[in-house]
Amino acid sequence: MLRVDGLVEPWPAESTLPTDSTDAARTALAILHARGFFGAAIDSVGTDTVYGRTGPVMTVGSVSVSGLPEERRALRDDVVDGLVGRPLDSRRLQAAAVRLLEAMEREGRPGASVRVDRLVPDSTGLRIELDLVLDPGSPVILQGIVVHGASRTAPRLVELLSGLAPGRRLARFDAADIAQALDETGLFARVMPPVLLATGDSTAIVQFVIEDGAPGVFDAALGYQPGTRGGSGSLVGTGRLSLVNPFGGGRRFDVLIDRLPGQVSRAELSASDPFFLSWPVEVGGSFRGLQQDSTFGKQTVRLDGAVRLTRSLSLTVSGTRETARPGTAGTTVVAGRQLIPRSDGLFGGVGIRYRTLNRGVNPTRGILLEMRVERGSYTRRATEVGAEGDTVRASIRTRAERLTTSARWFIPLGGRWVVVTGGDAALLVSDVYDRTDLVRIGGARSLRGYDEDRFEGRAAGRIVAEIRRLLDLRSYAFVFTDMGFVDTPEGFGTEPGSRLRPGYGFGLQLDTAAGLVTATYGFNPEDGPANGRVHVAFSFGL
Repeated sequence: MLRVDGLVEPWPAESTLPTDSTDAARTALAILHARGFFGAAIDSVGTDTVYGRTGPVMTVGSVSVSGLPEERRALRDDVVDGLVGRPLDSRRLQAAAVRLLEAMEREGRPGASVRVDRLVPDSTGLRIELDLVLDPGSPVILQGIVVHGASRTAPRLVELLSGLAPGRRLARFDAADIAQALDETGLFARVMPPVLLATGDSTAIVQFVIEDGAPGVFDAALGYQPGTRGGSGSLVGTGRLSLVNPFGGGRRFDVLIDRLPGQVSRAELSASDPFFLSWPVEVGGSFRGLQQDSTFGKQTVRLDGAVRLTRSLSLTVSGTRETARPGTAGTTVVAGRQLIPRSDGLFGGVGIRYRTLNRGVNPTRGILLEMRVERGSYTRRATEVGAEGDTVRASIRTRAERLTTSARWFIPLGGRWVVVTGGDAALLVSDVYDRTDLVRIGGARSLRGYDEDRFEGRAAGRIVAEIRRLLDLRSYAFVFTDMGFVDTPEGFGTEPGSRLRPGYGFGLQLDTAAGLVTATYGFNPEDGPANGRVHVAFSFGL
């Protein structure tokens, strides 16, 4: 046993008391030095006990770190500040070495090493002078990556998402940053920080342990809207089937069917490839069809592209073709003009996408910003009745500009509280407005507390404020306020001008064995809290 200052100190469990008294004294001193007692002394060694004194606790007086380039002064200062003025023990010294080695690993130098070159008392005998020497080692060539746990995901996708380039010098390796880059895509159920393994003096591999997410997701959202003036309520709903990373390359295919109030329905098909031909370019396309009872039908075909400038920032481009055709009710002539003209539009657009969310599902920190500006023209053909009752087929061509933007800011408040704020807006500027082109707002995805697509105008949007209480990694309860606004031009059946439309409510998202379940109750001042809109959404992995 080891008895220090009359008290028994634990002897290493894996060690036995050396039979040689010199070895016993040396081992006992090493134990005391590791605890910061560099002034310790051994008084005597018995048959089964070593007797010693701790002496004064010695603190670190000065630290020098050699081997770091001048541009890493901040790292040097951080290591020095963590040691100077504190009692020196093995844990602090090891933490300083780990900090240096982790910094070298992030620079692609897994072979770096740290050693203590000098550790001596100063002239007072109460402070330690410490010299650390860092050998950064040589830069390594990344031979490749190894992926464990994912049978469907292609290793090439992991390379592209992580930014690693096998066959080239490893310039930077941040395991936590790489894991976050994979996690925020939403493609994987679990992502562990990758490990950099040296395979030689100048070569290394990166080992990933990830778990594939569900290859398909079915989302269903049902909503109940109370009737007006004593009428019965209506059921609205959306169904979306998504194939997520089905062939291991991160591609996505979506089919959406939307049932809106009345005889209104919407369908959408879309597909996207996040790395077209292994370039940092996302390519996608979509088709959207809207049938507004017997008034009109509208089809939209869009091609999208996004070039990644950085991991967070992308430049987007788009091309859109729109066609609108009147139904039976749309061909009615009102005030000498056909209610819904035949319309063909062609638009081109550019935009940006900025994303720094810490994870794909239920983020707690970061910013999401998307903005697109489009410019194009419409060609409209409609029947017009002249003053003398003669009917002519008129055709006009108008230019138009559109702006759409969406922003979310996730702010952690500490503990389990998160604030989500931001907004959505859409603006149409044109010489002539047609009902088929107006922006629609209202409902669970645009302005909570109101009927689906209740308002339409040349400009519409909302400001969002939401407070969330996290229940677990994917579950939370929340309260919200939506402040909507709509600007309606003349001639569309409602009072023209700008109006504010506030909405309020609360909800809950739960992670269940079957998938995510989200329930929201929203209401507005006009109808009151008792006549709110209920929406329940389910998200099931296939």
